[in-house]
Amino acid sequence: MRLIHTLSYVLHNLSESDLPPFAVLSHAVGHSCSSLTGESSSRRSAESAVLANSILAACSRATSRGLSYLWVGSVCIDQTSSLDLQEAVSFSFRLLRAAAVCFVHLHDLPADSGYLAKAWGRCRYWRRSWTLQELIAPPEVEFFDADWDHRGSRSSPELLAILPAITGIDKSILLDNGALPRVAIGARLSWAADRESTRAEDTAYSLAGIAGVDMSIRYGEGADQAFARLANKIVQDTTDGSIFAWTSDDGHAIRGLLPRSAAEFRHLTNSPPAHCHEPWTFDGSVQLSSRGLVLDSRASLQDSWLVFEIGRATGRPIGVRLRMWDARFVRVDPSSLFDVPRTASRCRIVAARHVDAETLRSFCSRTIRLPSLRTPGQARHAPRPIPSLSQSEFLRTASPSLLCEDDEDNGSCSDDEEFSDFEIIDSDVEDEDKDDDSDYDDDSDYDDDSDYDDDSDEEADEEDEGQEQAPPSQDDVRETTSLNPNHPFQSEREGLVGRYHGSILEWSKSAAYVAPPDRTPVPQKRLKTAVSSPSSPPDEEMEPEGGQTPEQETRVGPRADGYFHLACPFYQTDASRYRACLLEDDLRSIGRVVSHLRRHHPKPPYCPKCRTVLETPTARDAHIRKLACRVRRPTAIEGVEESRLVELMRDGRKGLGEAETWRQICEVACPGASMPGSPYLEAGLGLAVSQVRDYWREKGRACIEEYMSERGVPFAGEQFEAGELDCFHSATTADLIQRTVQHDFCYQC
Repeated sequence: MRLIHTLSYVLHNLSESDLPPFAVLSHAVGHSCSSLTGESSSRRSAESAVLANSILAACSRATSRGLSYLWVGSVCIDQTSSLDLQEAVSFSFRLLRAAAVCFVHLHDLPADSGYLAKAWGRCRYWRRSWTLQELIAPPEVEFFDADWDHRGSRSSPELLAILPAITGIDKSILLDNGALPRVAIGARLSWAADRESTRAEDTAYSLAGIAGVDMSIRYGEGADQAFARLANKIVQDTTDGSIFAWTSDDGHAIRGLLPRSAAEFRHLTNSPPAHCHEPWTFDGSVQLSSRGLVLDSRASLQDSWLVFEIGRATGRPIGVRLRMWDARFVRVDPSSLFDVPRTASRCRIVAARHVDAETLRSFCSRTIRLPSLRTPGQARHAPRPIPSLSQSEFLRTASPSLLCEDDEDNGSCSDDEEFSDFEIIDSDVEDEDKDDDSDYDDDSDYDDDSDYDDDSDEEADEEDEGQEQAPPSQDDVRETTSLNPNHPFQSEREGLVGRYHGSILEWSKSAAYVAPPDRTPVPQKRLKTAVSSPSSPPDEEMEPEGGQTPEQETRVGPRADGYFHLACPFYQTDASRYRACLLEDDLRSIGRVVSHLRRHHPKPPYCPKCRTVLETPTARDAHIRKLACRVRRPTAIEGVEESRLVELMRDGRKGLGEAETWRQICEVACPGASMPGSPYLEAGLGLAVSQVRDYWREKGRACIEEYMSERGVPFAGEQFEAGELDCFHSATTADLIQRTVQHDFCYQC
């Protein structure tokens, strides 16, 4: 990473594994909440001068504290490099934790302002997205006014009297930032309710570290999509129900179950301290699926809606109101939260994550009543109210598991005692998926990634939303790097990566990789022969998944340590532009290629008439309804349409080999581009990253165990939650890949 030397003012490139003590400069100069495109050049020059003076003053302050280096985001991050930006987002929270001190320069705070909350509250600093983590994460924060006069620290009594009211952050967090993991997720997000950024997506990216999750950056996706991905990550990695405790006064009759922005948690800012200090206990489970969210919790039927428990705040069960629409539950009365009655029973539902404009219009044009639900002890054939829709409409919108409750002989109805005879299961999800994808079967050529989704590999592998998932194997663990920033494993990452990265490089020099056999199905496991590690003999062998006949073995030659991984078509046609594709996903099957294209290269919503690209489908629909645009000459809009991906997956059953199927996908994804010579990562950085993934997937856990044992760090037992070792394994995988990229860059230089 780059740091400014506080005496020479020269940028130095330093290794993250051996950083010297350094200070951080946090400021809001040149980061107005509106775009700078309309500002005059004289104003921009003035702001540049203020920033330069701030850096000089910060260097002087750092030197007086015996610190030789200073980090300033606007200088030390290459804003034109997607790799630099990705690293900045991924490691910024950890970097701030590692800093010795953070200097906050309030350039618009007059020197004679005293400690009046009104004067301090007018500073632009409190409205900038990225300054939130710069205020919370560092161990020590010092404040300076416009003249660089010291005004106090984060824990100063004078500032503790005014900062909670200005920022919404509880006093206890300002005194002890180590208490952050013990604060409800919803309360943490509420601190950003009134913050903005020049780049719309930064309103979500800047919250990743505070929420305790990692996420990739995709500038251009828009604020809504960025926050939706953040919410998905939080739901996957936490049992804190406050993520569902948002409220909205946008006037929409229905919503999905997930929030759209941090502003929807504003009501938690002024909640009693008890709400801020403890996560909301969610006594259930949440799974992401292609149809929405599959949730297990408690619920109670009231009138025509369901009060569904989302968590317990200080022991008090809190819920939201849901109604069924189009075979899924949606949230009604989104402006309020509700108490859950003591008579609530266990249930399982499928709920929408978000509601699009078409669904909202459809709901507003009709009404629907929920069928009555059985209470414990009630006969299964008890009568219930007739829905207000016609029979055909009700059949279209209601779940078969609800419709068949009255039929004692219907074997498809669940009679599971786990839910106390009160079960709402959207079983038509499974049936509909089978009907829609009748061309597929359980022996799909494209493994379980054929059932892909938009948000994560973990979602993509779910074929049955309600089916209990088997624990991840060492070979199939997903690369989710969301480990609590304060977890004791975090301090071991740098040393562990430094210990084994050289071993991986040495192994890769002699490892022989080849193209997989031209057959269907192609083995998803790309590592053919077990790699060597300090704890395993070099001649240990592992049979490929699915086995091979002697004839097939001779097709790949007598010496083959692994199979080449597939490449993203966009990366293969323009590696420098789409380098992030190499780092984000491990494409070990055609199904994963399609999943990757869905997540990272979808064709954005656009007007087919004027070819204008819009941020959301809702914005596109509103644009089209205006009928105000003119026909323009067709221009290429980058991305892959959903309908084409579905066609490709269906056509893939025609018996084509992996390479030929990939070429068909490439023709659709990158029309007009020269067809790459190979679909595989056969050389250079692509091959190196593939080998790192294979090595660490196969031997990583053994290496972690070996390293932790030598360090005397406990790595198993009841003191750690289930899945933390998997998260650590995934986090170190990402670290090793990052180290490999840096090694490749240094080698080229």
